[in-house]
Amino acid sequence: MKGLMRWCGAGARASCFTALLASTLWLGLPQNVPAAWVLTDRNSTVGLDASGMSAWTADGYGALGQQSFFWRQGGSGPEFNVSAIGAPTVTQANTRQLTALYANSMFGVQLSFLLSGGTAGSGRAGLNESFRIFNYTASPLEFHFFQYVDIPWASSVSIGTDGSLFNLVSQTGAAGISSTVTPSANGAEAALFNATLVRLTDGLPTTLNNNLTAGPGHVTWALQWDFNIDANSSVVISSLNNLQVPEPSLLAFGVLGLGAWLIRRRNAV
Repeated sequence: MKGLMRWCGAGARASCFTALLASTLWLGLPQNVPAAWVLTDRNSTVGLDASGMSAWTADGYGALGQQSFFWRQGGSGPEFNVSAIGAPTVTQANTRQLTALYANSMFGVQLSFLLSGGTAGSGRAGLNESFRIFNYTASPLEFHFFQYVDIPWASSVSIGTDGSLFNLVSQTGAAGISSTVTPSANGAEAALFNATLVRLTDGLPTTLNNNLTAGPGHVTWALQWDFNIDANSSVVISSLNNLQVPEPSLLAFGVLGLGAWLIRRRNAV
């Protein structure tokens, strides 16, 4: 960055920095995958940790900071991260598929992930997720389940409905993720960081506020399902996700365009 800024005249550094920042966001962001478990398929990688998904990339670029899962049993009391249930039992069938079961004597939450990478250089990948909640008791179980996604880079998010409930999330920015869930969620919330997370971790029962747009900026989104699970039974949530990052050819074009812009700025001063 310092080397590039030398191309700008002293009186133009503010506008130069703005252009550099905008170009960086357009280019997409390289994403490392530090994680307890890693899935790979063709051009895509997913990182998973005890609380959910910590990274998702296509061709080395990603659009996800953290996907976490929270739960509440009953209508009162706090929400907890799934990791509070206990250490997961993890089964990794192959390089692209993993299941993690969090369980106690009353209930269990099973998170399953299936990665479908795209052609190298396409900037595309898909991820199928399923979240199964088990009631191990002989009585109905009131259970509230929350999917929470943190997107730390400049982005915008919007949540769609099927008429009354919430079934579609679209993230746009340097890169994008679209998610479709079944069954539709009872509640939703798009916000700037960290308003929703504060409410999910404040020790009080949370009902998402159904705000459907947020950004641009460091945005988050969350969905909420409210279940009454029959005795010795289970419910399943499915999530189909598609990731799109800038193709490498577009990244190279952006770098060349930025360089040309800087040279013109230098010659004009």
